Amino acid sequence: MNDEHCIRMVNNNIHVYKERSFDPEKMHAIPVEGIEGASLFPKAPFMVATFVPEKKDIPASVNIFELLNPEKVIATKSFFRAKEAELHWCFDGSAVLAHTFDYGEHSLYIINRGLQAKIILDAGAINMIQWRQVFLCFRPPAVPHFDFFTLSPFLCSPTIRQFLIVYASARKFAVFNIDGAIVAAFEDGNYRKELVSYSPDGKYVSLCRIGFDQKLRFEIREVKTKAIIYALDTAKQLSFVEWAPNSNFFVIGSHSPLVAFDNGFNVLNLSGKR
Repeated sequence: MNDEHCIRMVNNNIHVYKERSFDPEKMHAIPVEGIEGASLFPKAPFMVATFVPEKKDIPASVNIFELLNPEKVIATKSFFRAKEAELHWCFDGSAVLAHTFDYGEHSLYIINRGLQAKIILDAGAINMIQWRQVFLCFRPPAVPHFDFFTLSPFLCSPTIRQFLIVYASARKFAVFNIDGAIVAAFEDGNYRKELVSYSPDGKYVSLCRIGFDQKLRFEIREVKTKAIIYALDTAKQLSFVEWAPNSNFFVIGSHSPLVAFDNGFNVLNLSGKR
């Protein structure tokens, strides 16, 4: 990703700035009638996804086109019952998720060159969406025991083309592939959406949920097998979960104001050992 281009919406136009310059004379405008949302994929080939809400009998639409060649439309999708939308790019730019809203009704569409489809969910609102991303971890040769603090540059790989959603008033979460098919689904708790996340290698998902016995459980699950690698019942509310870049360790902890007293953190491995 880079900061070579920047966009903003102004009166049915997308204003495009480049080379870190906001000089009006260097800006060029792309007209998009009725535009209410736009998202830039900031990596070559630079692309823009736009959202235009429905108006009277005209359906809403999401269009993807090349930033430097707006006439070249990559993909488009039209649908009704969409007044607002959130647009989420896959990390390699191969697809966009359009999360639409209309008076409390939520819908999710996946849009790419070969597929424009609705993701079918069995119930409820969509609370959180996260694309999987994969990091390349390495150990500097001069520091042989540098595993935990290893750097993790972005690695573009076909394996990143999965995403997870928390939905049904945070009672369920599921993992989908880029074709919109379910890879794994879980329906056993009230999930804390802010604590659901992929590990950097994409093999595991961390989550925190309130079980039927009202205990707070933190878990690490393997996506493919649905196995629980590690589970912890805790009376404390968790404020944060952070993965180590190599996905072999994670940090859980609590801090004020969620936990005002006796807060702190623990560094654990996948078996739960400190």
